[in-house]
Amino acid sequence: MWVIVVSMAAILITWIVASPAWVAQQIGEEGMYIESVFGKAISDRVVATASDTGRVVYRHATRYLNRRATTQWGMTRGRTARLLLTLILVRIENWLLMALMLLPLIVAAAVDGWTQRAVAQQAGTYINPVRFNIGFHILHISSVLPFVFVAIPLSVHPMFFAIYWLMAAVGVYTAVKHLHHRI
Repeated sequence: MWVIVVSMAAILITWIVASPAWVAQQIGEEGMYIESVFGKAISDRVVATASDTGRVVYRHATRYLNRRATTQWGMTRGRTARLLLTLILVRIENWLLMALMLLPLIVAAAVDGWTQRAVAQQAGTYINPVRFNIGFHILHISSVLPFVFVAIPLSVHPMFFAIYWLMAAVGVYTAVKHLHHRI
């Protein structure tokens, strides 16, 4: 819960402090990072989809608010909010692309952990509850990290998401392998 609150606070602070030019620069950097991993076609599609979605969501969100921004600050914050929403959507799409690519890694880690657990039970060896707790804590950490990835005001390279998925796979493997109850 605290990670969600901190992430929302980071997004709010970024919205208040950041200029539209800086957020647009971050979107460009995220697009370049996605292009370096997935190619130009996917990068263009991700940024265009996020931009269109951000524009539609922002338009519907501000429909009930005062449409006339009478101050320069109000106009700047409105443009920053739309660009920040686009940046968040680009990061979510980036995370989902890596999830589709690396989900077989998580499944393989779970199957391998389950197999190693069965081997340990047949051999009568000791299953370590401390290692189960370590794996379970790694799973807890990896379940809240996407909120942090979305909220931090710095650019995140897609390969950082690959490291995240590798960490999640290690947590799944360790937790499943050392699960101490008979199922």
